[in-house]
Amino acid sequence: MSRFPDSELVCAKANAGNVAPDDPNHDISGVNMEVLGTYHPDGEAVYEREEKETMMGFVTEQASTYKTDHIPVFAAMAEKFFLFDRWFAAVPGPTNPNRAYLTSEQHVRTLTSGKWKTNIKPIRDFNLRPANFPPFTYINPECCSYDSFRPPSPISTSEGFMTGIYEALRGSHQWNETLFILTFDEHGGFGDHVRLTRRRSRG
Repeated sequence: MSRFPDSELVCAKANAGNVAPDDPNHDISGVNMEVLGTYHPDGEAVYEREEKETMMGFVTEQASTYKTDHIPVFAAMAEKFFLFDRWFAAVPGPTNPNRAYLTSEQHVRTLTSGKWKTNIKPIRDFNLRPANFPPFTYINPECCSYDSFRPPSPISTSEGFMTGIYEALRGSHQWNETLFILTFDEHGGFGDHVRLTRRRSRG
C-alpha cells in the first residue's frame, strides 16, 4: 500500500487474508488515530474543529481490501439490498458502549432497565415460530469464536454464520415483517467510509 506524495490518492491491493493477523486498535486512542491521525489529539482543538478529520489513519493503521469473490456474502448483500454509507457508531471508541447504545440508546447502567438475564439465549435456541418471535432480536456472535469476524475468526466462516441467520429469516413466516440490519459494534467499515458527523453534547 502506498500514497502518492502531496496527493489524497491512496493505492492499495486486494490482498487481505482470510484471517486478519491481529485485532486492530479500536479503543478511543485507536479511533483517534484512524480519524485524526494522532493517538492523543488536542481535545479543545477537536471541539473547535481546528483538528481536521483526515481519515488517513484507516490507511496507515488498518486498511486492506478483499476481492468480491473472497467475500461473496457481503458482495451479494451490497448488490441486492441497501447499503448505509452514513451509518456511524454512537461512541468513537470500544465495543461495550456502542453495543449499549445500539440496543438501548444509552451507555450507562440503570436500575430501571427491566429484566434482561432471561432474555439472553444461545443461538441454538433462536425460535422463528410466530408465537415466540420477539419484536426485537439482537444477535451477538460469541467474541473471538470462529463466527465473529474478529481475529482469529476466518472471514469465510463468519460469512457462513451470517448466511445461516439470513436464510433462516428468509425462510420463515416473519420475513415480510422483518427488518434485518447487519452492523458491527464499532465505527468504520468499508474503505469508502465518510467523515464523522459532528454533534454537540446534550449534557
